[in-house]
Amino acid sequence: ADGLYEAVRARVEAAADGVPMRYLVLDFLHVSELDTSAVQAFAKLAKLSNVEGFCIAVTKISEEMRERLDRVNFFTSPGAEPTRLRFDQLDDGAA
Repeated sequence: ADGLYEAVRARVEAAADGVPMRYLVLDFLHVSELDTSAVQAFAKLAKLSNVEGFCIAVTKISEEMRERLDRVNFFTSPGAEPTRLRFDQLDDGAA
């Protein structure tokens, strides 16, 4: 998860001279669990999303993983800016 955070941060920084990042879709289909360090990396990703203003769609996340991310206030309410929402299907999150 730290590698994911660093890759997203690098992409955001690279956009300073070009097209800004507006959306990030994360598909959890093949993710089996989130340990404490992964949850903390997602908390950092949420803060980066707030500062840089990009939206995050999380798809195919298990209820247990959703609860872990809820503890660090990862998800936002619909209509909040920027949004960090979860979707059952990848197609819905990418729409």
